[in-house]
Amino acid sequence: MTTHEIARLLEFHGRMLADAARVSAFRQALAAVIEPDAVVVDLGAGTGLLSVLACRAGARRVYAIEQGPIFGFAREIIRASGFGDRIVLVRGLSMDISLPEPADVLVTETIGVAGFDEGILGSLLDARRRFLRPDAPPQAVVPRRIRVWAAPVTAPALHEQFVGSWREGLAGIDASPLRAWAAQHLHIVSADSATFAAPPRAIVDVDLAAMQQASVAGQEVFTVAHPALVHGFALWFDAELTEGIAISNAPAGIPSPPVGWSWRQAFVAVLDPIKVGAGTRLHLRLETDGDIWRWSGGSGADVTEFDHSTDFGAPIDLHALEIRAHGHRPRRSARLEAAVAVLERVDGQATVAELEEAARSSASTSFATEGASYRFVDDLLALVQDP
Repeated sequence: MTTHEIARLLEFHGRMLADAARVSAFRQALAAVIEPDAVVVDLGAGTGLLSVLACRAGARRVYAIEQGPIFGFAREIIRASGFGDRIVLVRGLSMDISLPEPADVLVTETIGVAGFDEGILGSLLDARRRFLRPDAPPQAVVPRRIRVWAAPVTAPALHEQFVGSWREGLAGIDASPLRAWAAQHLHIVSADSATFAAPPRAIVDVDLAAMQQASVAGQEVFTVAHPALVHGFALWFDAELTEGIAISNAPAGIPSPPVGWSWRQAFVAVLDPIKVGAGTRLHLRLETDGDIWRWSGGSGADVTEFDHSTDFGAPIDLHALEIRAHGHRPRRSARLEAAVAVLERVDGQATVAELEEAARSSASTSFATEGASYRFVDDLLALVQDP
């Protein structure tokens, strides 16, 4: 990393540590769910804050898993905390790691501005299956629930910044072809409730202690209050950490649990602003696996006026595709055999655990851990199953 990147990294994590609402909520939640002598897994441990809080709450052992460049700084914070003998710092992606004992509690703060955009769905699902003891109660997962909220916005400045500025005559050239790709991204912004064209609604609601797949979807209908141009949608979350303890990044003016100031909100644009009248019912469907986001809908149940996905945020390399199409002759591989073994078992009766076992039995050397094979099965099912 460059010195500039390191400075930005420390600034980012410093903001989170200084966010009193955020830290207080997690401190209270961990104190409520951790019993003396508990084993805790901290997914995406960052600076190690939650691992330290878990020890203060009575944890006997904490496995702090972190793959990013903050790892070295976390080691120093953990050492200075006095809990270096109880916190085991593990470097890597949690799905590629095995632990020596089952956990009583799973905690993670991989919550992005739109709730799921830091990968919490896949990592927590895998950790629940492999790390958490089988008889652990729902409150053993922190956070327990995440809701994503949405509101249509009249935000010409945001639309101009991200989409509209790509036009003919920009820098003396025709940059307008880039508009279509520019409209396929999720942006971090400071949303303003004064721009809402309709009251917000919770569009996705996920029980993280019970979810069975690493992709989610929801749809809502917004009744527009007054004639307006809708330029896109603001997104934010509220997270129930455990019973009675929650946190949110809702924009100012929106009733919510305590708001952490170190988060902002998300904005997804429509390519062409939608003209709506008072009383118009605007439909939105939102889908995500935490990596790819898709938003679609329109001003009628059977009208699709926009359909965007972050999967289409850049042009396809047609030259590379042509080379592969004409010159590449795929051979059967161990992972292909695993895919065949999984798909042959998909009959509406086999569980994901049974499908994972089929994958590993077919190609055991292709998967370093059960987490890797679970991820393989989840990705395969997301690819071939209807939404």
